[in-house]
Amino acid sequence: VILHLYRAVVANFVREEDVRNQLSEQEKARRSRVVSMYIVQEDEFPEVEEYVHQTNERYAIDASFLHTSFKEALIEFLNDRPEIQAFVLGTRFDDPDGAGLQRFSPSSRGWPKFMRINPILDWDYADVWTFLRYFELPYCSLYDVGYTSLGKTTKTCRNPALICKDGEYLPGYMLSDKSLERAGRVSYSEAEHFEQSRRTAGVVMFSPEVERGVIEVDHRTTLKVLRDRGVRLKKLVFMPEELEDAAKEIAEMSMSFDIVITGGLIRSSTKENTLRAVSVALRLPSLKDDDLERKLFTFPDNVQKILRKEAIADETQLVIGKSSGAKEPSTLVVKTRNVFSILGPLSLFQDVLGDTVENFEELESNHKS
Repeated sequence: VILHLYRAVVANFVREEDVRNQLSEQEKARRSRVVSMYIVQEDEFPEVEEYVHQTNERYAIDASFLHTSFKEALIEFLNDRPEIQAFVLGTRFDDPDGAGLQRFSPSSRGWPKFMRINPILDWDYADVWTFLRYFELPYCSLYDVGYTSLGKTTKTCRNPALICKDGEYLPGYMLSDKSLERAGRVSYSEAEHFEQSRRTAGVVMFSPEVERGVIEVDHRTTLKVLRDRGVRLKKLVFMPEELEDAAKEIAEMSMSFDIVITGGLIRSSTKENTLRAVSVALRLPSLKDDDLERKLFTFPDNVQKILRKEAIADETQLVIGKSSGAKEPSTLVVKTRNVFSILGPLSLFQDVLGDTVENFEELESNHKS
């Protein structure tokens, strides 16, 4: 809201100045440029990051991205831009820090000196959505799936007031009780419990293109798929197709995280080498021939051929795959202890990632029984 109000005011001001002084195109562009400061925080929603970058690009915003605390960021920003004397903010009276503010409020004692301009203090939640939807302005996609107030991923969930009987969530703009705007925010104690209860995951992806700087998977989508299923991505590594390095990375992740997921294939696109890396990483003993034959009987023919060559132990089970037949499925997932190997090209990785993680608890209970 603030961005679009500010752009409208500046555009009107520049237009009036142009009438009086006949500004050059370069000068009009300079005066119309929006300057902003964005503080990058840990555990940010990837959808928020994507929206911020798209907005900066769409409106040619002169944005500074600062990786520090709010106060330190202000000091750094104002030292770099001493001409800045005021900030236009989107604070409202019903925000936690909105009480007592005025349209023009000097910064607090102990902070850098600047003026806070608060043009929408008396707006409420409904006013914000009326403005955005009436003028068909873009907003972060999370508001369409049940979020009404956004903070860190560890302290924000969908608003329970918007849940439907079928488990789906209404868009944020359909919240009827504005007092529940922040109902999706959790307290520090709740956030700590939530964080501790979430499973953690490490992801390692193999591709010959890595050494050329080509990444075939969108890491933000991977993060979102895991987060939506209650799994926190702690580490994501892209690696060239080296079996020894892969085994070392898988071993470290297996000891550090609840789940390890591998994607892509090692060396010449062979499933055998990927499973061998898992075997080395987990130091798995080979099965006796009769045990191996009995276990292989439960796998499709194409997987049997792989596991006969690389007998990797009793913990191995097929997670996703078509029944045996002439046509080999494009993507198989094999679970070995807490390592899920998605055996297919990286282009298909995210097609099965969600189902793989979604079934983790069921697979664990079945294995233990």
